[in-house]
Parts: sequence; structure tokens; C-alpha cells
Amino acid sequence: MIPGHQPVLLREVLGFLAPADGGRYLDSTFGGGGHSRAILESARDVHLVAIDRDPEAAPRAEALAAEFPGRFKLIDRDFGRLGGVADSDFDGILFDFGLSSFQLDDPGRGFSFRADGHADMRLDPRAGVPAARWLEMTGLILVALLPFAAFAILARKRTGDASFAPFLPQGEPESSSEPRRSPTSSRARYRHATGEPPGSTRQPVHFRESELRSTMRLARSSARCLPLSTSSGRRACCARSAFTRWRIAP
Repeated sequence: MIPGHQPVLLREVLGFLAPADGGRYLDSTFGGGGHSRAILESARDVHLVAIDRDPEAAPRAEALAAEFPGRFKLIDRDFGRLGGVADSDFDGILFDFGLSSFQLDDPGRGFSFRADGHADMRLDPRAGVPAARWLEMTGLILVALLPFAAFAILARKRTGDASFAPFLPQGEPESSSEPRRSPTSSRARYRHATGEPPGSTRQPVHFRESELRSTMRLARSSARCLPLSTSSGRRACCARSAFTRWRIAP
């Protein structure tokens, strides 16, 4: 295990997956490799395939592959594209959703809460554009549209009609005696309605049907699949239930 990196709920993960001698397992979110290492060490002749889209995970995977020759390999891809994975017949599949400590601790990745850095915020720096660039382009587009919006508003006021009229608010806003709620109070109402603990800040985990089908294809009929969400127990249960409906988890 890499110093400073602590895999989330390691004992619970091993207890649920229950790695067996000669078993085949898939770590869909390699990250720091803590879960992968623990699974490889938990039984004899365990084989594990890991997936990670972050190129910085490759050196950590190379060290693990050297320590467990012929039993471990890393696939450079997003876990949302499991349909392209050639390996199958896994006895257990693990998803640990969220950012890794390596991404949070590196100011250059743009995820850090403690240090200033360039707002990149890409899990795979090789694809897409940095968040800072995206915001800049979006801002330029909005600035370019402002004159058209202003013209539409003036035209509507003077003539009562404009080509932009269907997209503009109609009539006067309705008055309401109810005070406007702040984002904080709205968040509190959401937590109360969903049962989310007060300390949770993560967003719900959503699964596409294609991803569920891909996962089901890779697993044995008796395989155990554990989608792990550290935001709250309720979200983890919801995620696990989504996979259970596809008869992946026992």
C-alpha cells in the first residue's frame, strides 16, 4: 500500500467480496490500488483486473504488477465503458465512486480544497478541456448573446412582439407570501426528504442501463458486485440495490 493512502472501508469490502483461492476479480476504480492489493493478498492465486482512466495511476499499477506477476493488469479506460473489456467470468466486481486522495492532494488537478491551482478538474487530462477553459468559453458565449437578449427585451417593450418573445418571461411574476429560500435551506429540505445525513456533500450515483448490462456480462452468475459510495450509507445502499435488480449481487 502506498504511504498516506487508505482505501475506503477495506475490511467491509473484503468481507463482502470474500475473495477465494483462484478467484477472478475486477476493480473498476483502481485509484491508489489499495483495494486491488488487499484482494490480491487475501487468497492464493487470485487474479485481478483493474480499470482507471487517470494516466497517473499507471506507475502505481506497474509496481503492483511487478509484485504480483501474471496475476494483475491495469486497463486504461473509463469504467463507464465496461462493454469493451475482453475479460469476463469475474467472481467479484468493485466500484469505489468518487475522487482518490491523489487527485485531491495535487493542486494541479484542480480538485484540492486546501491549495490554489489551475482549475483543470478532469479525471483524464488527455480528454476534453480544463474546467477553467470551459468556463471561459461559456462566459464568452454569454457575453456575445447579451446584445441580442437586450434587443429582444427592448423590442418587446416597444412593439409588444419580437422573434425572441417566445423565449422571454410572459406577464408579471406572481407574488408570493412565502419567503425565498436560500440554497442552504433548500439543501436541508432535500436531505430531510431523502434521509441524507447532514454531513453528506456528494451527489447521487446514477447508472446507465448499458453500464449495468455490461457489468452483468462480465460477472459469473454467482458473482458479488459491490458499488461503494462514501457519501452516505443510504447512497451506497441505493447503488447496491441498482445492481441487485440485475441479479449481479446475491
